[in-house]
Amino acid sequence: MEELLLENQKIFISSILDYTFLNLENLEDVYFDGKDGSLNDYYKLVKYGENIVNFLLDKYPSNLKSHYKNNLYKFIEAYGLEEFYDHPSNVLNTETKNELFYALLGAVAYDSNWNIEQILRTFNALFDINYLEIDKKNLDIWKIRDFMDYCTQSEHFENYITINNNICSLELDGFFYTTIGKGKTLFEARNDACSKMICLFINKGYIR
Repeated sequence: MEELLLENQKIFISSILDYTFLNLENLEDVYFDGKDGSLNDYYKLVKYGENIVNFLLDKYPSNLKSHYKNNLYKFIEAYGLEEFYDHPSNVLNTETKNELFYALLGAVAYDSNWNIEQILRTFNALFDINYLEIDKKNLDIWKIRDFMDYCTQSEHFENYITINNNICSLELDGFFYTTIGKGKTLFEARNDACSKMICLFINKGYIR
């Protein structure tokens, strides 16, 4: 069977999820399921992931739990995990990005044979309450100016020009993380990639 994800895409997703898939089809069901007109496998993974999130967030008051669940898409955007989403019957929006969070977590659970330690490791890699509470207008408190300068150095970028967008891939040597930025100009694409990398590093605890 032909693999649908490129090698660098698999490495990128695995680095974010802190997990290497034993059966790649379980990951591809997240991003490509439905090309045959059916989304059964995808929604099975979504349901698995939603049940896990409900269980792990059950310790919070209902209003706070709802707030966190409604904002899971922010982690998907911060890591650029929506870039490979290709479901012909679904529109990529806030709701489907929340579903994507569930599906990725569900895929890890299913592929790892419901290994509790792995499920918790992936959930903690994706989810950070502090990130949801960040006031983006006050990001200077994180002292990220030097990091931003480092990100914007040209040798870290690969650039692609498409009809509607400029696309940048930002890779930082020694960290093994990649973010994808888009914009009407190359400058906007680079800034977008840098912003996603900053969110990722904040979420990982590398920037304080």
